[in-house]
Amino acid sequence: MPNIQYPYMPADRHLKYVPADHPFMLEAAKAREERSGDPLFPVGIVLVHDGAVVARAGNGFNKGPGEPHLCPRILAGCKTGEGYDLCHLHDAEGHAEPMLMKAAQEAGIATVGADVYMYGHWWCCEPCWKAMIDAGVRDVYVTDDAHERFSRERVYAQTLKHYPEEIRAKYGA
Repeated sequence: MPNIQYPYMPADRHLKYVPADHPFMLEAAKAREERSGDPLFPVGIVLVHDGAVVARAGNGFNKGPGEPHLCPRILAGCKTGEGYDLCHLHDAEGHAEPMLMKAAQEAGIATVGADVYMYGHWWCCEPCWKAMIDAGVRDVYVTDDAHERFSRERVYAQTLKHYPEEIRAKYGA
């Protein structure tokens, strides 16, 4: 298990790790492509119960691929996990984890004892952990290299590549 300093981690929880080519992680990657409404930092997520994907969601309110968006959090230079009040697209309500819990609830799908696989991010913020814990989620999985694969710099190098040079340079893309 990697020794990573997460911005937030509940005392009684930890992330679990699987390779990016794990079948459920591939489903989460597909959800990222199809469901994320956040073109700047897309995240896909699936709920797995009894060995099957039972729900899927993406951050950015499940809007799917959309137009480029320059987030006020980014312009303000907010650290990871901060400034969500500046951008409705990125506030905790629009994160992938609460969107998944909402999608499951609306579809009448049980979340207690289910596992979550998330592709596109390397940690879960406090409101997201709370949403999953309150829903009875058992374990949360990310890729075994998520802290590198989905670092802010690496993601921005991909998602900001069509932005003007001064924007890309400002964010190390």
